[in-house]
Amino acid sequence: MLELYGCPVNIVRCLRRRQKQPEIKGKNVFGSSLSENVRRYGNPLPPTILCALQHLHDNGLETVGIFRRAAGKSRVGVLRGLMEMNPEYCDFEGYSVYDVADLVKQFFRELPEPLLTMDAKNLSLCFSPSLFSLSSSPLRPLANPGNPFPRIPSLKRHTINNSGSPLSLSSTKEVTETVTSSGCLQLMITHRREIFQVAADQLQVVKFSYLELSGPVPYHNLTASDQYGMGTSQSFLDSCITTILKESRRRFKDWVRSEEVRKEGGEGVEVSHVSVGDGVPLWVWRGTTDIPAASPKTVFERIWYQRHVWDKTMVSSWKVATLDPQTEVFQYVTRATPPLCDRDHCLMRSWHRDVPTGRYMIVATSVSHPQAELRAGIRAVHLASHFLLQPCPHGTTVTAISREDWRGHSSEYYNRSLGPYLVSSTLSMLRNSFRELDFLETPV
Repeated sequence: MLELYGCPVNIVRCLRRRQKQPEIKGKNVFGSSLSENVRRYGNPLPPTILCALQHLHDNGLETVGIFRRAAGKSRVGVLRGLMEMNPEYCDFEGYSVYDVADLVKQFFRELPEPLLTMDAKNLSLCFSPSLFSLSSSPLRPLANPGNPFPRIPSLKRHTINNSGSPLSLSSTKEVTETVTSSGCLQLMITHRREIFQVAADQLQVVKFSYLELSGPVPYHNLTASDQYGMGTSQSFLDSCITTILKESRRRFKDWVRSEEVRKEGGEGVEVSHVSVGDGVPLWVWRGTTDIPAASPKTVFERIWYQRHVWDKTMVSSWKVATLDPQTEVFQYVTRATPPLCDRDHCLMRSWHRDVPTGRYMIVATSVSHPQAELRAGIRAVHLASHFLLQPCPHGTTVTAISREDWRGHSSEYYNRSLGPYLVSSTLSMLRNSFRELDFLETPV
C-alpha cells in the first residue's frame, strides 16, 4: 500500500522489519485436539476456524488454486497470532483468501491426532478382520486369566502372484467371510450419518416443553408454576421480569462461579450457574460482560432488531406475530456442524425499560404457535433466554440468563459443556460486534 502511494523503499522496509507477530501463549487454536475444542467451545472446530471456512465459502469459491498457491508468510504469521490469541477472531478484511486458506491447512496439519484420509473401501479392508473376528482357528485365551478379553488370532497370510490374485486361501468359507464383512463395513461407513444420527422426527416425539414441566423462570427457591400466576402470556412475562430484577438486587446470591468455564468462555466474560430442584435436570447459566462506549439502548436495539449482525450461527429470522408493542413471537434458524441438524427456535419475547435507572430487560421463552412451522431439522427449547442491560460508567453491563435444551444430548453434557458455552459465546459475539470507535467522537 505504501509503495503504491510513492513512499520510499527504505521506509517501507523499515516498517516491515518493525512489524512483529503477536506473542502466542499456549495452544488455543493451532495444535489443540478436537476433543479439547469440544470441551472449550462446544464444537470440534474453534470459532475462528469456522469463521475462516465461512470466509472461504463466501469469497473463495471461484479462486483458482485456493489451497495450492502459497500465501504471504509475514501476513499469515500475523493473522495466525491474532487467531491464536482470540479463538473467536473473525476479521479477515485485508487478507487474501490464500492467507486464510493457508491457516486452515495449518490447523488440520497440526492436529495432534491426524485425520484419516482413507476411503470407505480401504477402511473396511483394514478393520473388518478385527471387528468381525475373522479366523478359521478357535480363539485362544490370554496368559493372564484376569483379562476378560481373549486374543483374536490374525488371518493367515496370503501370497500374491504377478497377476495380483491370491495363490492360496485357507478355505472358501474364509474368503466368503472376508468379502461379506468388508462389504458390510464399507456400507456402514458410507452411510454413517444416517446410521448414527438420531432422526429429527424421532427427536420431535420427545416432550420437553418449558410450559409443561416447570415454572416461568427457574431461579433460586423456585417452586410450583402456579405461584407466579401464569393466567396469560403477559402475566408470565411480567413474572420473568420481576424475578430478574429481584435476582439483580440480590446480586445473584447463591450462584456458583465457574472459574474454568469463565476462562474458556472468553476474556471479560464471567460465567456462573445455579441448580434448581424443579424436576428439570438442566442448570441455569448466567454470563456477565461489559460493552464499553455503548448505551443500554444501543445494546438493546442490537439484541432485539439486529441479531443477524452479531449471531454468526443464525441462518434466517422473521417475526411470526405481534402481541403488543413490546411483545412478539420471534422465530429464527441456526446452523449446526454436521452431522448435527440445524436448529429451529420459536420464542415469545418481551422487553421492558426501567426509566428511573435506565435499565433494559429482555425475556424470552419457547412457545408453540400455529403460524410457526418447523423450518429446520429440530426445534430447540429455550426454558429461559433473558438479558439484563444496566448502565455503567464506561458503557453497559450485560447479564445473560440461559437455560436451553438443544435436543439430542444428555443433561450432563448440557450442564458441563454446552450450557456454559452457549451463554459465554452469546455474550462474546454480542460484545465483539461493537467497536468502541463507533460510539466515540473523533477529535477534529
